[in-house]
Amino acid sequence: MLGGCGDDAFTPTLAYRMLSYPAAAGGACPPSFAEAPPALAGATRARLTYLDSETGALRCDVVLGLDDGAAVIAVPDKTRPVDLVVEYVDDAGEVLGRGTTRGIDLGATGTVDVRVAASGAFACGLDRAAAPRAFHTATLLPTGEVLLLGGVAGPPGTDATVDGATGLFLQTKAEIWSPDTGELRLVSIPGAVPRAFHQAFVAGVDGDVVRIAVVGGISVTGDPATTPALVVGTDLRLEPSADAMGAAGEIISYDTARRTWSRAALDAAVDLLPRAFAGQTEPGATLAASGGLDLATAGRPVQLTADQIDRASGGRLATVPVRRPRVGATVTALGPDELLVWGGDVTSGVMTETPEVGELLTGWTTTPTAAALTIDGAGEVGPPRAFHTATRAGDGAVIVAGGFRMAAGVALTPVTSVIQRIAIAGGTATLTTLADGTVATAAGYRAAVVLADGDVLISGGNPDPVAAGCAPELQGLGCAIGEAWRYDSATATVAATGGLGVPRYGHQMTMLGDGMVLVTGGLAAGADAATLRALADVEIYEPRGTADDPLRPQTVRAPGDVVRGTDGAPQAPCGVVTVYDDDGGVGADAAAPDAAL
Repeated sequence: MLGGCGDDAFTPTLAYRMLSYPAAAGGACPPSFAEAPPALAGATRARLTYLDSETGALRCDVVLGLDDGAAVIAVPDKTRPVDLVVEYVDDAGEVLGRGTTRGIDLGATGTVDVRVAASGAFACGLDRAAAPRAFHTATLLPTGEVLLLGGVAGPPGTDATVDGATGLFLQTKAEIWSPDTGELRLVSIPGAVPRAFHQAFVAGVDGDVVRIAVVGGISVTGDPATTPALVVGTDLRLEPSADAMGAAGEIISYDTARRTWSRAALDAAVDLLPRAFAGQTEPGATLAASGGLDLATAGRPVQLTADQIDRASGGRLATVPVRRPRVGATVTALGPDELLVWGGDVTSGVMTETPEVGELLTGWTTTPTAAALTIDGAGEVGPPRAFHTATRAGDGAVIVAGGFRMAAGVALTPVTSVIQRIAIAGGTATLTTLADGTVATAAGYRAAVVLADGDVLISGGNPDPVAAGCAPELQGLGCAIGEAWRYDSATATVAATGGLGVPRYGHQMTMLGDGMVLVTGGLAAGADAATLRALADVEIYEPRGTADDPLRPQTVRAPGDVVRGTDGAPQAPCGVVTVYDDDGGVGADAAAPDAAL
C-alpha cells in the first residue's frame, strides 16, 4: 500500500457505492425497493478497471477483497474523465457479476453509484413503465435511449386487465427509457398513429434531430380507447378485430436538444401495403415486409407480395410477388442483397397445395425477386411454424425459436422442434434441431435478440396451456413462461440461461449500447383465468462473463486478475492508499474513499 506522509494533504473526494438491481418476486417486479449491495454467491473479490472515457485506454486496474473493508484508490490524471467497470469474481477469477459507470469526473465530490448485475441472468430494472404494452416496438436511439411505441393493452382505465370477451386495445402512449438513470418517462408525439405488430427503426440523424420511421402494423377505424384491435381467435390465438385496419406509415422526429417530438405522415404513394401479421425484418441496413393479411380487402386475403423498404425514408421502393401466402412469418436479412422468409405458409396441411417452409428474397438492392429455397435432405425438416422468432447469429446461421404449428391456416399448437439452426449456402438450407420439447417448453410469441458477441438470446413465450399446466381459457393466452435460452455462435449449441423474473410473451428485448439487454412489455395471466394483463415490468439481462474482458482484444488478462507483464508485475496498477492520522491510525479523510466496497 501507499501511505500518505509529511505535510502533503490527501483528500479523497469520490465515494463509489456498489449496488444490486432489484429482484422479481412472485412473478412481478417490485413497485419500490431498498438499495442493497450485490449479493452474488461465491464472489470473494472485485476487480475495478478504470478506462479513459475518450480513448478507452486503460488508466489503471486493481483487485480488492470484498472482506477487506473500505479501500482508497488513487487513479492517475484526475483531469480526464474515466469509465469504471466493476466485476465481482470468485476465487478462480470467474466473473459472476458486472457493472459499468461512464464519464466519471475524478475531480468531483460526492458518491457514484455502480449497478452490478449477475452475469447470465435477468433482474428487474430500476423503474416500471407508466404505460403497459405488448407486441410493441422498443427502438434503440443514437442517444442510448429506447423508445417504446405502440402495442396492445387493456382498455384505458382498467389497470391493464384484458377481458377475453372484449379484446386487446391499442396503447396510444409512447415512453422513453433513459440509460443514465434506468427511468422511463411518457413522451407526447402529437398525431402519432396507434398501432401494434409494426416496425420502427432509426432512419437518420439531422444534427440534434433523430428521425424514426414507423411503418406497417395494425390500427383501428374507430376510437382506440373503445375499439379493440385484437380479439381471441379461432384459427390464430390472436386475430385482428372487425375494426382493425392497416396502420399508415409515419416519420417521428425527436429533437434531442429540446426534448420535443413531432410527426409527419408518409406519402400514401410510397407507404407500405396494409399487412396484418406480416413478416418483418429487424432494424438494419436491409429492410422488408412480406405477406400478412390484407386488411383493406374484403375477406382479408393473404398478401402475396413483399415490400422493399427504403432505409432512409421508411417508404416503399418496390413491391414484388412472393412464392407462398404467409401469415406470422419472419424475414431475416442474410446480407445486403438476400433475405430469408421463414414459416407462415397457410397452405401447410392442405393436400392440393405444395407448401414451402421458407423462401428467399434475392437481388434486394438491384432487381428484387422471390426465389425457391431448397431444404437439404441430409439435414432435418422444418415444421410449418408461425409467430416464431428468427435471428441471424454471429456465425451466419439463422436461429429459429418457438412458434405455433401452421396447418391449413390454423396456428394454435406450439411446435415441438423448439429451437432450430438454419445454415444457408447456395440457396440450400440445412436444418438442425438444437432443443426440442423434451428440454425446452414449446411456445409461440417468444422474443429473441442477437448479442454483441454474436450469440442469440431467446426468452419467454406462450405455451400450450395443457402441457404447461395453465388454464385453457382464452385459447391459453393466459399462459406465459419465463425460461430463456442462449445460442452460442462459437460452438453452434444452445443452453438454458437464467430465466425471466416475470414470465411473459409478446415482449421486446433490445440490445443496449453498453452490451446489456432491456426487456419491456408483454402479456401474462390476469387475476383470473378469463383475463390477461399487459406488463409494465422492465427487466435487464447481463450477457457478459469471464471471456468478455473490457480490455480485449488490445490487452488480455488472466481471469479475475490485473494486467501483468511477462515478469508478472502489474502493468497499470491503481494506487491503493492508506491515510494515517497523527496517532498512526487511519485518517478522517479515508471516510470518503475513492472506492468503497
